Amino acid sequence: MTAQPRGYNGYQLTEQSRDNLLRHIPPIYPDVIAHHITHEFDITEQLPPDAITARVTYMVHSNGVQAAIVKVNGTTTRTYGDSFYHVTISVDRAAGAKPQDSNTLIKDSRNWTVVMPFDLDVVPRFFNF
Repeated sequence: MTAQPRGYNGYQLTEQSRDNLLRHIPPIYPDVIAHHITHEFDITEQLPPDAITARVTYMVHSNGVQAAIVKVNGTTTRTYGDSFYHVTISVDRAAGAKPQDSNTLIKDSRNWTVVMPFDLDVVPRFFNF
């Protein structure tokens, strides 16, 4: 029996949406990511719930990590309540920051800064590890 691929699912930003995100919220740190919004992590292959847009509502940055908080299907809270939907915008890898550090950064909503809301077109996807 062949093991099923493991990875994570979420919403990949279209090229146009990535450009739009970076125009609205310019990267602060040198390593620009702005690629996807995670829905579920460490799962077998499956797609997330349908969504064609995500609404950017807040941004946060600290310690070499910058992210935008987004609403997917009307909520910022991920399905299992373990985190918030977000896009890692930029990081400073030379200072030791990693894209996954955004998960820690976004946990305290008191650090969030409101932005003028705007939508991003997204494509539901499964990403292999």
